[in-house]
Amino acid sequence: MEQMLEDVKNGDKDAFTNFILQNEQKYYKVARTIVHNDDDIADSLQNTLIYAYKNIKKVKDMKFFNTWIIKILINECKKTYNRNKKIHYLDDEKELPDEKSTLGEEDSDFYIIINNLEKKDRQIFVLHYMYGLTTKEIRESA
Repeated sequence: MEQMLEDVKNGDKDAFTNFILQNEQKYYKVARTIVHNDDDIADSLQNTLIYAYKNIKKVKDMKFFNTWIIKILINECKKTYNRNKKIHYLDDEKELPDEKSTLGEEDSDFYIIINNLEKKDRQIFVLHYMYGLTTKEIRESA
């Protein structure tokens, strides 16, 4: 993993792609806690990845690279949400995914529980319990 992160920092496109692919489900779940429309999620993810790739050199310590990307993603999702909050999509009525085919039993139960929380609280729970971010990291990303 350390070698992959070093390759990412040095501009290796394949290493960057592999890192993103290894974490794409995490990123999707984070984005889903903020914006519920798949098109908005895709736009936010795309903007995040473009920004991250172009600004890799700004990361001081590569062990926090994933956290850095999640912070960027959260900000992109917030921008998308605020830009589109006056638009009412039919997809917005859907709850977070709870299909047994794509989520494990624990994930499904977790989504059922957090669906009843306010958006900001839901985001905090996902970042802390699913991705292991510390309260300081969550506070800094807010």
